[in-house]
Amino acid sequence: MIDNGCAGGNIPLPNVTARALVTVIKYCDKHAAAKPDADHGAAEGSNSSTSVNTAASEKTLAEWDSKLVDNLTLDALYDLLLASNFLDIKGLLGAASQKVADMIKSKTPAQVHTIFGITNDFTPEEEEEIRMRTPGLTRTRSLD
Repeated sequence: MIDNGCAGGNIPLPNVTARALVTVIKYCDKHAAAKPDADHGAAEGSNSSTSVNTAASEKTLAEWDSKLVDNLTLDALYDLLLASNFLDIKGLLGAASQKVADMIKSKTPAQVHTIFGITNDFTPEEEEEIRMRTPGLTRTRSLD
């Protein structure tokens, strides 16, 4: 970093927005605070009480992760996906990806287009051709 002119204490993160970085820091702080509990349990040996506590702690942490990404706007979620991928934070990337998967679960292509603001550039004829070629993969209504 010093060789690259970053000796002033700044670390450049060109692919990370400020709002995504705030969420990344919250995530890392929470997981760092939870980590000693897992290490402490492993150091004492494995018993059923420790296993139950670890499982409960992991479940609580997973719920916290889910809540962290649940209230994000679509733009903030997109920025978080890019940041967590760029910074290689697998758990956060997984939580953000799961949020996107939940958003499109049981949705029609038209609904997915609406959710993500995607413009459909297929003609009606092209759409019909795709439906005919992939009958098991396309549906015209939601399963909800």
